[in-house]
Amino acid sequence: MLQKIADDRRAAPIIRKPALRGADVDGAAMVGYCADVLDGAWEVEADRAGVDPGYRALHRSMIFASLRDHASVGELPTLVLMRPRPLIALLPIRLVLCLTLAACATTGQRTGGDADPSVGEETAGSNDPLEPFNRAMYSFNDTLDRYLLKPVATGYRAVVPTPVRKSVSNFFSNLREPAVMINSALQGKFTQAASDLSRFLMNTTFGIYGLFDVATAIGIERHNEDFGQTLGTWGVGEGPYLVLPIFGPSNFRDGTGLYVDNEAYPVEHMDDRSTRSKLRIGEAIDIRARLLDAGDILDQAAGDDPYLFVREAYRQRRRSLINDGANAAPAPLDPSIFDEEKPSPKPADSDRPATPAAAPGS
Repeated sequence: MLQKIADDRRAAPIIRKPALRGADVDGAAMVGYCADVLDGAWEVEADRAGVDPGYRALHRSMIFASLRDHASVGELPTLVLMRPRPLIALLPIRLVLCLTLAACATTGQRTGGDADPSVGEETAGSNDPLEPFNRAMYSFNDTLDRYLLKPVATGYRAVVPTPVRKSVSNFFSNLREPAVMINSALQGKFTQAASDLSRFLMNTTFGIYGLFDVATAIGIERHNEDFGQTLGTWGVGEGPYLVLPIFGPSNFRDGTGLYVDNEAYPVEHMDDRSTRSKLRIGEAIDIRARLLDAGDILDQAAGDDPYLFVREAYRQRRRSLINDGANAAPAPLDPSIFDEEKPSPKPADSDRPATPAAAPGS
């Protein structure tokens, strides 16, 4: 299967580093580029990034088949990695980023003018009334990351052995399980909540306070739920887009969810402020270290205005998470947002040639 796909790729032209700009968006080129990045690097990247076995289930044959068929966002994992969001970014793996970029590039081509106008109508516009503030905060986060977080994370990964880094990641992930369990229950996913509880108890005891992911090894799947998703499941609108200091892309709904989730985070309830601060810093460094490999790809895909790219990608990812990735059908990423010039306005109705009325009964 892999050999056949490799042969197909060699027979078709592949454009490297495609740009996401207006009409120049080429879904096939982006798919080819992502497949090229993934080819031969899947296992290496998965091991280095500590990818969950749940993600490993998306083995290479399925990935390449999805890419080759120009799968839509709703058919692929839609986790986008954002460099300015070090504290709450999800699992940082180049695979997921590439799949997201390919999906974003192809969705607009597949849906075109047939997209359901009711889909994502709440965020059909920019819904960014705080854009001047958000851009300033985005710039602040990016500068902080470029000159502090990224260098520290690079040194951390260079010095600390991979098994130790993996245990650190497992430890912090285990601390998030209580919040995941609570949100699973609040969304009515009681079986999943029981599984989350089992994960937490198993890893806390047999996994030595979460240093080892015993639960995954025996087939207990890790889930990703937060209170922002819970509010979305309850029908609460996302509200205006908002870039938070350090935390990065968010909105009024998810910002509220972030506060609630932190209340369920055991570290927040530690009496020793020094220990609490050290754990927070350690978690930030751990997450940023796992994001290092994604930065270059994001920079290439974001074009001239990474702020717009991150904003739209964040919205699509959150809608997909709220819908559990099934039938999410988010509004397609409008490639025109990356144009350097605004498209010319459409001609007024009076300037258009009259269309003859349809004959009765036709």
